[in-house]
Amino acid sequence: DYAPDEVTVSCGAKHTLYNIVMALVNPGDEVLIPSPFWVSYPEQVRLLGGAPVPVATDESSGFDLDPALLRRAVTARTKIIILDSPGNPTGAVFSQDDVDRAADVCVIGRTVRDQLFGADDPIGKVIRVRNLPCRVVATLQPKGLSVSGQDQDDTVILPYTTAMKKIKGITWLDDILCSAVSPGVVKLAGQEAAALLRDRHHLRPEEDDDFNIRNPEDIIKAQLEASRTMTILLVAIASISLVVGGIGIMNVMLVSVTERTREIGLRVAVGARKHAIQLQFLGESVMLSLVGGAAGVLVGVVASFFVGRTLSWPMQTSLEGVVIAATFSIAVGVFFGYYPARKASLLDPVEALRYE
Repeated sequence: DYAPDEVTVSCGAKHTLYNIVMALVNPGDEVLIPSPFWVSYPEQVRLLGGAPVPVATDESSGFDLDPALLRRAVTARTKIIILDSPGNPTGAVFSQDDVDRAADVCVIGRTVRDQLFGADDPIGKVIRVRNLPCRVVATLQPKGLSVSGQDQDDTVILPYTTAMKKIKGITWLDDILCSAVSPGVVKLAGQEAAALLRDRHHLRPEEDDDFNIRNPEDIIKAQLEASRTMTILLVAIASISLVVGGIGIMNVMLVSVTERTREIGLRVAVGARKHAIQLQFLGESVMLSLVGGAAGVLVGVVASFFVGRTLSWPMQTSLEGVVIAATFSIAVGVFFGYYPARKASLLDPVEALRYE
C-alpha cells in the first residue's frame, strides 16, 4: 500500500547501507529507518543526504515494524523505507565502536545457544571463548546443515579485532571473505584482489604469491574431485570384494563337482545331456550368490538403521540399490560358476562311475 520503495537490508549490512540507499534517493527525499537502525548506524544515516525519520518498532516481537506507526510516518516526500530483514539476528550486532575497541562481545548460533542456555535468553550473558569472557549481544537465526553436512548453527562470531588481538595474538587477517556484484565478475574480482594483495605485500613481479585466493568454483571443483576419488576408491573396494566372493563361490562349486562325480556320471549314463548338467550347477552357483547377496542387503539395512538412530543421521534404503545388488549377485554367480558347471558337464560317464 505504500507509495515509497521498500528495501530490505540485514542488520549486518551497515557498511553497505549508505551505498545502497544513495543509489536510490535524491536530495530532499525522506528515508524511513526503524529505531534499531537509527541507533546502530548513526554515521550511515547521517550520510544518506535525505531526511531520515526514525520509526519506532515493537521490540517484543524482535524489532518487527509496527504498520500503524509506519503509515503515519510516510509523507509525500518519502522515497525509501528500510525494513528489518527476517533473517536478522536477535539482539544487536557489533557496532563500529566494538570493532575499534576490540570489545569482548559475540554473536552465537542456534546450536551454541541450545547447548549453553537451553530455553533461557542468552542476550547479555557471558560465555568463555577459550580464555576470553565474551558478552552475548545477539543470536543468529537457524540455518541448518550446509551442503557438506556441516552444522552452520554451531557458530560463534566475534569482532575481528577481538579475535586477532585477544584470542590469536596476531596483527593480521588469516582469511577474508568477499562477494562480487554478480557471478560473471567473480574471476575479475579475484584478479583485482590478487593484484591488491601483491601490492600490499610488496611482492616483485618474479616472486610467487604468498597468499591463496579461492572462489566458489574452486571449492566446487575440489569437492567434485574428492567425490570422484571416493567413488573410485569405493568401486575398487567393491570390485575386490566381488572377486574374493566369486573365487569363494567357484571353489565351493569345484568341491561340490568333485564330491558328486559319481552322481554326475550316473545322470549322464541314464541320458542327461551336457547342457542339463551345466544348468544344474549354474543354478546352484546363482542360488549360492543370491543367498549371500540377500544376507549382505539385510545386514546393510539393519546396520544403517541402527547407525542412523545412534548418530541422528537421516537414512533411506533405496529399492534401486537392492535390485542392483541382486543383479550383481546373479552376475557373479554365473561368471564364477561357469567353469565348475562346464567341468561337470564334460566329465566322462565311465570314468565318473568308477570314481571313488
